[in-house]
Amino acid sequence: MAITRQASAASNGIKLILKNDTIKARRSIAVSSSLSASTKTKSSQVEGGKLEKKPKISKKKATKPTPTWEYERRCWDIPGCGRVCGVDEAGRGPLAGPVVAGACTFTQEALKGELGTVLSGLQDSKKLTEKQRETLYELLIVHPGIEWAACVVGPREIDAVNILQASLRAMERAVTSLPFAPDAILVDGNKVPPGLPLGISQAVVKGDAKCNSVAAASIIAKVTRDRLMVKLDCKFPLYGFGKHKGYGTVAHMEAIRKHGPCPDHRWSFAPVKDYPKLQENVLSL
Repeated sequence: MAITRQASAASNGIKLILKNDTIKARRSIAVSSSLSASTKTKSSQVEGGKLEKKPKISKKKATKPTPTWEYERRCWDIPGCGRVCGVDEAGRGPLAGPVVAGACTFTQEALKGELGTVLSGLQDSKKLTEKQRETLYELLIVHPGIEWAACVVGPREIDAVNILQASLRAMERAVTSLPFAPDAILVDGNKVPPGLPLGISQAVVKGDAKCNSVAAASIIAKVTRDRLMVKLDCKFPLYGFGKHKGYGTVAHMEAIRKHGPCPDHRWSFAPVKDYPKLQENVLSL
């Protein structure tokens, strides 16, 4: 029995060894197969001694949305609506200089001629280069089929009523300064200036990117303000207004710290308002 047990144990030991060897053999075969497959894959990518490059998937660049005449056409579809006016402002964020609003009126009849082709490059003024803005500005202000106006609200009025109210005032005054009253008004933003007739006025969020008339008004406002800031640079050369147009750049901030705010700074704006003693000195100029 002992022999039988020993034989049985030996037999079981042999089976265990064989089993372990089988597992090892299987693992060896699996690794070998994997390496072989990997080698085949790599060799298939090699052609003439060079790795075959995987084809690149071309990604289409997102195109910038351009304004259209869709909003204006909806107005022209209303019986009796001839003049459609777009309104926008420029200069809400700067620390110095005025906020300027532009108003630009178009008629459907005028666009049937060459005007529609001439204005094919209309775009939100912020998305145009300075040269492009200047070119379109000159086209807008001289074309007989376009009526336009610009209104300036200065720093002291901005300080008195806040920049939002000053912007609304500028837009209202730009519209009322037009040679003829418009039949419909498209206002950039989410508020209609309180002085404009509600029945014919509509606020369009991001209107300068959606409506050609508002885009045209944004160009009128932007170029008008930029030119004013260049003139202001000649008056106060210490601040570099001609370069940054009154925005809070590093150079502008350093000039304010060094020289204090000038009369054309917005004294209610931070950090300009953090220099009260300098403001008092400026007021005495």
